Amino acid sequence: MRTTPIETSSTLETSRSEGGKSTRARRRREARARRECSSLCPALFRRLSFMMNAKTIAFAVANERATARSANGGRRTTRDGRANARTRTRASASDALDDVRTIARATDRGVRAKANERDAVEVAIDRAMRERGDGDGAAIETVAASNGRWRLTYTTEKETLWLLATSEDVEAYQTIDLGAKTLSNEVIFGADAKGNRVVFRVDASVEVASKTRVDFKFTSAALTLANGWRIPIPPFGAGWFDNVYVADGVRVSRDSRGDTLVCERA
Repeated sequence: MRTTPIETSSTLETSRSEGGKSTRARRRREARARRECSSLCPALFRRLSFMMNAKTIAFAVANERATARSANGGRRTTRDGRANARTRTRASASDALDDVRTIARATDRGVRAKANERDAVEVAIDRAMRERGDGDGAAIETVAASNGRWRLTYTTEKETLWLLATSEDVEAYQTIDLGAKTLSNEVIFGADAKGNRVVFRVDASVEVASKTRVDFKFTSAALTLANGWRIPIPPFGAGWFDNVYVADGVRVSRDSRGDTLVCERA
């Protein structure tokens, strides 16, 4: 519906000219941002674009297998209510997590992990789950306790491992707010001479699906360069993750792709 007076031909030409200038200026800014990104981190930008598209296929392919694993791999025991048993359980679970931390440090959060080391981490996590016990009460606490900002200490996710391997000074974080139904993943790269950093961030919406499971769907992604330029990357994918262990400032989750994530409170 027209909401402005009919313009004369000269006015229309002026408007078109100004609009064209604005469009050309915007395109020049975008092209400059792409050139800067290409010169600063060409492999990173190409890989990020590929990864966001590849996730769609990966989630679909891995979902059925991971669902079966989640259903069959959660052997659980209940706490017997006695103080001495709880103490032994807590200590045993802590020992298992110490094994995870040792491997995580030795392999740079999983970047250099070999197959036998990855297997050892999974065994230790299973042991921590069994020895701590996670009956209905603890399972409810698991979801609530996942809120907050977490620093990645170990993962098997190939895309994240690739990003961690691109620089010696790089950290990864995950922030969960179940009240706001949001989740964000950030990979923060080393600072330049002015102290500015390159940040790759992916945002998602989340829904609590069960006592331990959270469903998520990516909503946005962007690479922000050290000079402040923000380059949007189309987000793809949806899935879920199970918080299989949350205690003592540690959170362990397994997701719909079959990957494992270990975090500590930031």
